[in-house]
Amino acid sequence: MDLRQRQPFLFLVIGVLLFAIVAYRPEVMLFVLFLGYAVLGAIFGILGWGRQPKIFRPPPPLENGDDLHESIDEDSETL
Repeated sequence: MDLRQRQPFLFLVIGVLLFAIVAYRPEVMLFVLFLGYAVLGAIFGILGWGRQPKIFRPPPPLENGDDLHESIDEDSETL
């Protein structure tokens, strides 16, 4: 939903109604929102939707062809 452009009047009416419902019974709405959040989190976790797993990528080779351990040893000797 792009909020920079004009929206239909119906969106305003729906927004005001939702705000009124939350204001009228906040304890019920907070429970419903929490329950929905928890259920959707469980569903997304079980079905594997959402974030993609991180893929391990090895670091790029050093420019001068030296071994990484050798360059670390050289740096630690200069300290």
